[in-house]
Amino acid sequence: SDEPVDTVASSRVATPATSVQVQGWQDMVDAQSRTVELGTLGQAISDAGICATAVGPRAALALADSDGTVARYQDLPAALAPVNDTFGCALTVIDAGDATPAALATIPGETAAERSARYRTERPALVADVDATVGRVLDAVPDSATVLVVDVVNNPGARPALGVTMVRSSTSIDSDQPRFLTSSATRSDGIVRLLDVPPTILGALGVEVPAGIDTSVMTYGSPRPLDAASAADALADLTSRDQVRRQIYPYFVDYAGYAGLVLAAGCLLLAPVARRKDSRGWRIGRRVAEGAALVLASLPAAAFVSSMTSWWRFENPMLAAVAMSIGS
Repeated sequence: SDEPVDTVASSRVATPATSVQVQGWQDMVDAQSRTVELGTLGQAISDAGICATAVGPRAALALADSDGTVARYQDLPAALAPVNDTFGCALTVIDAGDATPAALATIPGETAAERSARYRTERPALVADVDATVGRVLDAVPDSATVLVVDVVNNPGARPALGVTMVRSSTSIDSDQPRFLTSSATRSDGIVRLLDVPPTILGALGVEVPAGIDTSVMTYGSPRPLDAASAADALADLTSRDQVRRQIYPYFVDYAGYAGLVLAAGCLLLAPVARRKDSRGWRIGRRVAEGAALVLASLPAAAFVSSMTSWWRFENPMLAAVAMSIGS
């Protein structure tokens, strides 16, 4: 009759998730040097009988079991289709894309310097693509779901920086006050570890954390600014502080501790000689050793006291941090 032909019928039928095997899984297992085996998270979820769906190749890596098998897998277009069963499981892990240099298309004959320059030019577009994908996922996720957005990589070869981690609570949680995330491992507002993600997921699913996975989970910390601009400024401060801490804290904490052990060992070895001779030179040496021990013992405390100031807001945060630590 005069009824229009339905040209979008396929979009009204959910594309079912299928079981897949991660390609090159055994090669990755053989190349791994960490104590936690690949597939530990996925195997724990599978053993508990929890339904979980992976969307995209990197999500498959996250949910693969010890054999590299993913029980439910979909690609991103199918997962975000108008009709789908993507979010029918207790857990859905989605690969939102890649904004690192690895995402650049390969150009034959391109030098490393040229590729680096091209990445600086194309990076805003790559980030925008990831952001758009996250937005599409948030539009598709049921309101009853809790969403965890995690930046899992830093740019290879670049200075380590804090990535973005955000939580959108389900509508069942009534809270008008945004908060920073923290964990029992970092004990710092606004800072969590990638290692905190697996136990957080397992805890939310009610699954026991297997051996080899850290048990610290993400929790809500202190309140953060309500507006996005102020929150971004606060997180930028955290990044600056974290980068300087990585560079100077080993000198004030780790190296100071090693130097203290060396000094203590030297004093123990030379103490019998000093007691026998008891000359003026040995007495001066003892006072110098006592003074050095006092300085070394005070360095960790000085670094802690300096963290109570806003040294990261100075034009040269490294110099400010060192000066305030010494002053402390």
